[in-house]
This record gives sequence, C-alpha cells and structure tokens, in this order.
Amino acid sequence: MNYQKKSLPIQQLANGEILTTQAYIFKGNKPGPKIYLQGNLHGPEVFGTALLLELIQVIKKMKQMRGELIIVPCANPMGVNQTSYNSMIGRYNHQSGINWNRIFPTTPSAKARSAFQKENNNLSIESKLAEILHSISSGSDFILDIHTTGISSAEHIFTYSWMHKEFSALNVPIHLTLDPKNVVGAFDESHVIPFLQSVPKDKISKVATWEAHHNSDIDSDILKQRLSQIINWLAGIWNEKPTPRTKIEIYSKYTHLYAPTAGYFSWIKRVGDKVKKEEVYAFVYNPISEKIIPVKAKFSFILLGIYGIPAIASGEQIGWIALT
Repeated sequence: MNYQKKSLPIQQLANGEILTTQAYIFKGNKPGPKIYLQGNLHGPEVFGTALLLELIQVIKKMKQMRGELIIVPCANPMGVNQTSYNSMIGRYNHQSGINWNRIFPTTPSAKARSAFQKENNNLSIESKLAEILHSISSGSDFILDIHTTGISSAEHIFTYSWMHKEFSALNVPIHLTLDPKNVVGAFDESHVIPFLQSVPKDKISKVATWEAHHNSDIDSDILKQRLSQIINWLAGIWNEKPTPRTKIEIYSKYTHLYAPTAGYFSWIKRVGDKVKKEEVYAFVYNPISEKIIPVKAKFSFILLGIYGIPAIASGEQIGWIALT
C-alpha cells in the first residue's frame, strides 16, 4: 500500500504566512472504490478531526487495502481558528457571514461561474475552499463528511433516499433523508444535485453527512466507539465482513425547535428521546413574571440536538428535531 501526505494551500494570511490543510492519501495494492472522508468543515466541530487522525493511525498499520482512501481531517483551517471568549465560533466566515457549508456548487453552471472568477482573479476564500475540497474529492465512490451539532446531540446522518443502505454499516440509529428539491449549497449536495439529470443514480457518488457527536468536545469513549463504527463501515465497502447492523429509523421531516416562551431553559428530555404531543420537555424560568413555566410539545418529535444558549428570547432556535 502506498501512502502520501499532501499539503493543500488554502489562504495567505495578512503577514504573508500560508494557511494549509493536509490530505492523507492511501492507495491500495488491490482494485477497489475511491473513498473520501473529511471533518471539521465548521470550526467548532473538532470531533471529526480527532476521529480521522485516529483512523489514519489504523490505516497506516494495514498491510493491504482495496482502492483509494483520501482523508482530510481538518477541511477548514480558517473556521477552526475562529474563537471568541473561550468559545469556538467558526460556523460562519466572521467577515462575510457566510456559512462554511453553504459554499459548494449545486448547479451544472457552477463550474462556468468558478472559471469566470478565476479568469478575473476574483476568487473569494469561500469559493477557493470549495474548489480545493472538490478537486480532491471529485470522482469518489463514497464520500463521508463528519460534523457535530449543539452542546448535546443524538448521533444521526443525512443522506439521500436511495443511499441509506450504503451507510447502514456505520451503525448510526437515526437517518435523515435529504430532499433533492431543497438545496442549500452543502458539501454532500454538491456531489449529487448537479448530476441528477445526466447521470444514473447508481453512478453518482454515495454521500452522507454524519453528525457524530456535539460541538467543541472530544470525548475519548465516544471517540473509540465512532472509530469502531467507521472501521466497520470501511470493512463492508472493502468486501470484508462488517459486524451486524443496528436497526435504522429513517425520518424525512426535520427542523429546528423554537422557544415558545422567553426565559432560562432547563431541559427535562435528553437528546434521542421521543417526545409526544402535549408532553412537557423543558421548564423555563422567567425573571419578569417570576414564574417557572412547563413547556409542552405542540407536536410529536424526536430530540436530535440541544443548542448552546440556555437563556433565550421567544422564537429563537433551541434545538434540532425530527418529526415523528
């Protein structure tokens, strides 16, 4: 097996230093698929970097491998370096306000626009990052983008309806189905949407975004478990025997949960819990009214993630849910 570490220049800083990220490229001694893995596209989502660095150490010890495996542990060195008041804030470019996972081309004409920017020396840092990540992941048979969410999160993945089986060996219990008609410019979408009208579905890259943990945390026990899961998934792709798959629950409708009242939230329910309509899922402490208000669900849902601000105004996002 051949191994190469490649440094990818991303941005020149104001002092002249070059900001780079690293791609680890493994080429097997047997034919097989091309697999691309990346983490840390959003700044606070550091768990994916640690997970992929652990995986690299495992792959290095393998005597043989099928096909090609490309790993980019830190896909966004700009985002991971954005911090404020002891917190990581790099979900958005702090200068442009653009979400780092809303920068990817999703129309057939996107390449033409990118070429125009190049010719006119007018390439934004968002477009440049998108181009670099696309150039190294292009043509992959399997693409896995590792993310995290909130201060607490139930493990889940996003993929398309005809791809759930391809990622079942990851043993992720909750699958969310991506809607080809609802496109936001995410990395996973950009490997599928531009080709739907011209390429058979079975020839399009199999993509998924894996919400593997929660933000700004690298828990060693969770890390070991997720490493076992990703090795199991790779074994299945390489025609080796994976461990039995967990039962998958697939949801096609998911959304943010918004605060129905203002105050200080104390959660009763935990991530992964199923909440029935009219069931109390939190208490809210309201300083003005001096009341402690039970918050009841207006509809049934499964709680996928809790966001990081406990004191919040009404109508603001407090969580991430799938509708049951």
